[in-house]
Amino acid sequence: MVETRPRLLVEYMLLSFLLWQFGFRHGYSETTTELDPKEVDVLQLILDMLQYNRPSYSYPNSSICRYPDLDTNNLKIKCTEDCGRDKNRACHIKEFSLTGAALTGFIPKEVEKLKHLEMLDLSGNQLTGSIPDTLWNLSSLVQLDLSRNQLTGGISKHIQFLRNLTYLDLDHNLLSGQIPSSLGALSSLQLL
Repeated sequence: MVETRPRLLVEYMLLSFLLWQFGFRHGYSETTTELDPKEVDVLQLILDMLQYNRPSYSYPNSSICRYPDLDTNNLKIKCTEDCGRDKNRACHIKEFSLTGAALTGFIPKEVEKLKHLEMLDLSGNQLTGSIPDTLWNLSSLVQLDLSRNQLTGGISKHIQFLRNLTYLDLDHNLLSGQIPSSLGALSSLQLL
């Protein structure tokens, strides 16, 4: 009887590890963590517009949310965590970071279609043009980092619509004009 307890313990630990390894963590299974198909299309479009050279194995698809922290070649994506609890709910992108990837061109206005986005970080690239007005429609945004690019133009008065914003970094760009007074409406802003 004494010898079977350690064996049962080892078997239990092995089974727990295997279940964890294959994605049965916290009640989630791989079949319930699919990204909203509309967001897959938007993500592919954004990456193409930014001329991001991604490895073929990291091409976005609906299963991108199966991996809790996608971190590939400067691209980091996190998805909402509540989608796996209900098979009828698709996951959404909540964090999108593409830093130091030598991106050129403009910030795509299509970023606006990622409605659940809480963090956007495109810092350390060579992006040009102005900050698109559509960016100010991302009402869930908490962190925005567009620093160390070559962005021009001013900061729109519509920044006031980012009510949840706590972190804003636009440093090291070629922005001009006055800082809009509407920036003062961002009562949650902690770091500017």
